[in-house]
Amino acid sequence: MKINDREGFIGLLHEAQSLGIIQELADNDMRDISFVNVTKSASVTINIEWFCNLGTIKTAGLNIWFNEVKISTSHPSFSAAIEFIYNGNKTAFIGKEYE
Repeated sequence: MKINDREGFIGLLHEAQSLGIIQELADNDMRDISFVNVTKSASVTINIEWFCNLGTIKTAGLNIWFNEVKISTSHPSFSAAIEFIYNGNKTAFIGKEYE
């Protein structure tokens, strides 16, 4: 889904939360969204700066752009993942590891 619909994007993050991909979703304000991804080895807080045509994943000195996002259940490393895409190229996966 294109990220130009903020409510749809937040809805997708709630779906990801229900699948166990993310925890502790915080919709702080119009441009500030954050969540926690917990893996077997780490717990990472991920911030997203949202604009109507571009999102930026921000964490620990790393910025990754995306303008499309979807839930994927076919990633080889994750049972379910959020797939971030920028201009047709997959830029990041944040997922729930296989148990």
